[in-house]
Amino acid sequence: MTRGSPAQRPVRDPSYLDVFIPFVIVFGMQPRVMGTSNARVAAAIGLPAGRRSERDVGFHIEAFYTFRLNDHIAITPGFFWLTAPNLDSRNPDTFVGVVRTSFLF
Repeated sequence: MTRGSPAQRPVRDPSYLDVFIPFVIVFGMQPRVMGTSNARVAAAIGLPAGRRSERDVGFHIEAFYTFRLNDHIAITPGFFWLTAPNLDSRNPDTFVGVVRTSFLF
């Protein structure tokens, strides 16, 4: 047998996922420009003429839960909520639902 052949590799124990918390909530603020004195920089990042800082503050809220179907398959539905998308409160909030499937072999 050659070194590193499948027969010699250790089998990955999927129980290492047990140390993770299955339900998670994340809260954060979208990156923003607090202010700039350079008009070219302001224009390059999409600020209107004459404006040197972002209009509003946007937040990012995320929640997900991991369902382990067995030792090799996990399904993680998630939900994202973005307030003031593009850092402009005139934009409606954005809601995103996702489903992630993980196969561990």
